[in-house]
Amino acid sequence: MAIVDTDIKVRLSTQSGAAGNSLASTPAASIGKYMSTTDLVNASLQNLFANITAAEAGTGKTVYRCVFVYNSHGSLTWQGVKLWLVSQLAGGGDITVGLDPAGVVTYNQAGAQAAIPANDVTAPSGVTFSNPTSEAAALSIGDMAINKCAAVWFKLVVNPDAASLNNDDVNFRVKGTSDP
Repeated sequence: MAIVDTDIKVRLSTQSGAAGNSLASTPAASIGKYMSTTDLVNASLQNLFANITAAEAGTGKTVYRCVFVYNSHGSLTWQGVKLWLVSQLAGGGDITVGLDPAGVVTYNQAGAQAAIPANDVTAPSGVTFSNPTSEAAALSIGDMAINKCAAVWFKLVVNPDAASLNNDDVNFRVKGTSDP
C-alpha cells in the first residue's frame, strides 16, 4: 500500500540519550542531535517556539529549533521528498528553514543525527537558512527509505522593537511520492 499521511512523522529533537528514537522531548529542548519519540503537535499554540516576551521583543531575539521528518512506513521508500514554508503571518517573527548537513539517516542510530548547538540561540553548524515559499523553490531532502529520517532546522528572528502579536504562526509542507 502507498505511503499515506500517517506513515510520515514530524518529531521533535533531543540532545539527551544515546541514540535516535529513544527518548521523549519538548519544544524547548528540540535543538538537535537525535530524533525523539515525541511528535510535533499540529495546530497547537507554542508547538515549537515559546512566546517571545516584551523584553525579548524590545531587544530582538533569534531562536533555533530542530525537528525530524521520519518515514515510518513498513516497506516503501518515500521518494523525492521536499519541504517548503506554505504561509507565515505578516508582521510577526520571521521564520526561515534549513536542512541539517547530516542528511537522511537511520531513525535509531547511535551517532548524532543532526548538529548539536550549545543552546537554542546558537546557530547550528553547517545549516544554510532560506525562505522557500513554493513547491518549485522547496528544499530537497531526497529519498527516504523505511526507518530513515532527516533533520530540519527552523530559525525564528524577532527584530528589535517588534510589535506585539497574538498567535504568530508559520505553516510548512513536506511532500514526496511512493510506489503504490
